[in-house]
Amino acid sequence: MFKVGKGVNATAVKVVDKSSNPEALPIYIEGMKKKFDKLSDAWSAYVGNANGELDKGILSLPPINSVYRFAAIGIDNIGLPEEETKGGLSSHSLWPFIASALNYGGTKGPCFFLLRSLKPGEIGQLIKQLNAAAAKSNKLRKSLAEYEPLFQAAANAKPVDANSALATSLATSITNRDKRRESLVDRLLPRIDGNTGQRKAAYESLVPEIQKTDSLAAPLDSLRNGTISMDSDKFPALRLLIDAANEREDLVAIGAILADSSLQTVSTNARRAIMEIDYSYFGPQISS
Repeated sequence: MFKVGKGVNATAVKVVDKSSNPEALPIYIEGMKKKFDKLSDAWSAYVGNANGELDKGILSLPPINSVYRFAAIGIDNIGLPEEETKGGLSSHSLWPFIASALNYGGTKGPCFFLLRSLKPGEIGQLIKQLNAAAAKSNKLRKSLAEYEPLFQAAANAKPVDANSALATSLATSITNRDKRRESLVDRLLPRIDGNTGQRKAAYESLVPEIQKTDSLAAPLDSLRNGTISMDSDKFPALRLLIDAANEREDLVAIGAILADSSLQTVSTNARRAIMEIDYSYFGPQISS
């Protein structure tokens, strides 16, 4: 197979029958497009590029924003071919996104939703590929050393050792997030009494919307798009809601906030929320 384009040298690619080589990287027409009309196109392109570059000794990972986007909608909604997802995704398909999540300089990205979609029996190969990538990045190598025991536990559906500082920290963060959700309305009610005019009316609209359901997706969207206009209280209110969000359904709304360049003030809160909700739903339990 050759990729031929103006001013681009052709690149030879060996094509084999995947049934004869289970470790072969699946190739789909969508992954060869230059313009990505679907999320599955982007996924396939990121996977192909990361694996191809690593074979040449180059670490080229998917952008962290793509990991957040895939986490928000879930693996099942990306639109990947059935032949790729049936029975679980291969380690070749997943390691680039996990590496991107761990290689991020600030709050680590979500990665346990990826682990839970791994094909049974491929955790060893996945760790091998992550180690190969980590050899190109000190940041990734340090993160992988902390996360590997949790990956092993999640992939094998076993609890992680109670002595894991990372697992304990994440579990504590989730507990605190649940407590903030329970007390959210109580923290907002004084703001109704403490404000007048437009801001008082905004809080009077916000509180009932929060009380309707456990998910904060709808009120988060209302704050983000201005349906509920908070004026100068927009960012304080967003922080309160983001820091209390604890449902899987909240991820799409938080992802939209993270993707909005005008809301960078709360981006750290959004990244932390996505990481913690991911662990809450897909991470391993701590052994008793």
